[in-house]
Order: sequence, then C-alpha cells, then structure tokens
Amino acid sequence: MIKRIYVDNYKSLVNFTWEPGRVELLAGTNGSGKSSVFEVIECLRALLVRGEKVSDVFPGSVFTRWSQRDEVKIELDLEVSGSGTYLYKCVIQRRADGVPLLKSELLKHSTGELYKFDQRMLTLTTRGRIQAQFSFGTSRSYLSEIDVNEWTAFHIQFRDALARTAVLKPDVVRIQDVSHVEAVRLDPTCSNFVDWYRSWVTPYPERAVAMASLLKTCMPDLVALRVLTLGNAKQMSVEFAPAGKPMLLSLAELSEGQRMLIVLAALSTSQQFDCLLLDEPDNFVGPGEISAIIASLDAAYEKGQLCVISHHPRAIDRLAAHAATLFSLENGVTRTRKLIDIDLDGIPLSEALLDQVV
Repeated sequence: MIKRIYVDNYKSLVNFTWEPGRVELLAGTNGSGKSSVFEVIECLRALLVRGEKVSDVFPGSVFTRWSQRDEVKIELDLEVSGSGTYLYKCVIQRRADGVPLLKSELLKHSTGELYKFDQRMLTLTTRGRIQAQFSFGTSRSYLSEIDVNEWTAFHIQFRDALARTAVLKPDVVRIQDVSHVEAVRLDPTCSNFVDWYRSWVTPYPERAVAMASLLKTCMPDLVALRVLTLGNAKQMSVEFAPAGKPMLLSLAELSEGQRMLIVLAALSTSQQFDCLLLDEPDNFVGPGEISAIIASLDAAYEKGQLCVISHHPRAIDRLAAHAATLFSLENGVTRTRKLIDIDLDGIPLSEALLDQVV
C-alpha cells in the first residue's frame, strides 16, 4: 500500500505530502487538488510500468503555473506485502526549450539502495555494493526497461506492485459494449471495461456470478451478466426479469448509473489490484445504491488499500468512518487536514461539508 507521497511543483501540489491509511476518503471543494494527487500516481505508473516518455507523462502544462521553478519532485513510499518497504524518488526538469527530461531517479528498499540515476549516469547497487555503472538517457525511466535476473528481483517487485495499483476515474459514457480483444490492463477512464472484463471472467465464470449477486442488491430484477458472440466480437449484455418476464439489454442500453454500478461491482470482485484509487465513482449513482457498493469495496480491500475521492454524502460518511483527508486551495496551493484532527461536534462530515463548517 501507499504509505506516503510527496509532490512539489505539480499543478497546485507545492511541497505537498499525503499519508493515506488502508481506507481513505479524499474530500473537499472542486479544484482543491484531490484529483491531482491521483494523477501523479498514474504518472508514475506510466513512467515506471508502461515505459512512456517523460515528455508525454509530464508535459510543461503540469508544472505549477505561478512558480518559475523548472523542476517537479516526487517521492513515493510503497509497502509491499512479503517484500518490505520501498522509497522511490525522481526529479523531472524542464529544459530551457520547454522539453521535460528525467534529471535524477532513486530506488531504495529496506535492505538498501537499489539504483541511482544522476548526471546521466546510472548506478546499480546490491546490499551496499555497486554492481554496475553506465550512462543512461533522460527520456525514460530505467525501471521500465529492466529484465528479470539475479540482481533485479527487488526492482521487479516494486514495479509489479505499482502495476497492481489502479488509478481510475470511470467515465461510463465512453464505455463500449462491444469487445474485439481481451485486455489485461484497465484504462484509467474504464473505456475498455468490456475488454478487461472478458480477460478475468472468461477463465473464471464464477466471478460473473459473484458480480451478479452483488448487483442484485441494487438491481433486484437482474438475473445474470452475459457475454454474447457478435460476429468476430463479443458484446456484454445484462439479463433482467421484471415481473418475471426475461429481457436482455446490451451495456449501451443501460443507464449511466447502472453502467457505473456494474464497473464498481467488477472492481469489488476482480481482486486484481492491491491498491485501488477511485476518483468520483459515485457519479450517476443513487444514495441507497452507493452504500452497498462502498461496503463491498471496503470488504474487498480488507487486505489492500482503497482511496476514494467523493462528493456523495453516503459515500463520504461511510468512508470517513475509516479515515479522511480534507483538501482546500489557499492562494493557489493545496492544503490538507486530517479528519481526526477536526472536532465536528457530532455532525456527519457530509453535513459539515455542505454547511461549510470545515
């Protein structure tokens, strides 16, 4: 799980530190920096796991606008079950011509330093001993290019743990109900949801049954989830039986709220992620429905980590029972307070936010 993230000079995140718990709510006004925190973590995934170029991941537009500084600094403390704790640091520098590059990079494990990149020189270390030194470019991270060998076991474990972290802001309007290929990775907007759904349901049909069971608490008429053959493609459909009369609807024929519930139910039952960061998963979802889904997500990540950005009263109060960080924007800079440090005098957090008490 993520133990700490430090960010400096990224949008409104200036000298910013966040230390989330196992379950954490991020609440506050629009534009206060909540989504930016998740963005930074997704940027690290793009850089370190998917191997994307620094200039694509950190364009000049993400540097704090009112600051004249040309460096973004990021630190991530990641605790990996059975492996220990990792510290990753990087500095992204904007050159005089505006092109971002990787100025420095560092990865440490509980046992010691693993590698360091600085001044275009990369140093590999094992248990305090330098194994190799060589020059390396500034357009990509070294971590994204390493192969498995006797010296890189800890490197791979860190990268795999970051790969099992999902940063999602479901945009159910963009979800396609027809799938031509299976996909192991779920896009941040969940636009390829059906591709991803096929990849983990096809070998384990009982997962679709578990999903349907959860969804019935929100959609009483639901019977089952179906993946139907449509020429060379597959189409996701849902079988309902209102008043006992069978009816089959494609995913595209469902309401936005129903589609969101299906996505959230899949995230609850897939067990593919160690850490799930969800940005406003309650869009289009009613009060009673979100309570059941949040309870399911909470149970699903009992041994992982669940962090949620929400403006939904039911979700806010349910998640705040664990832990919450309140965000605000002061003079263009994100500020945070932990709910545990605030006396609400018995008022539910959702009401305190509505009445602007906090």
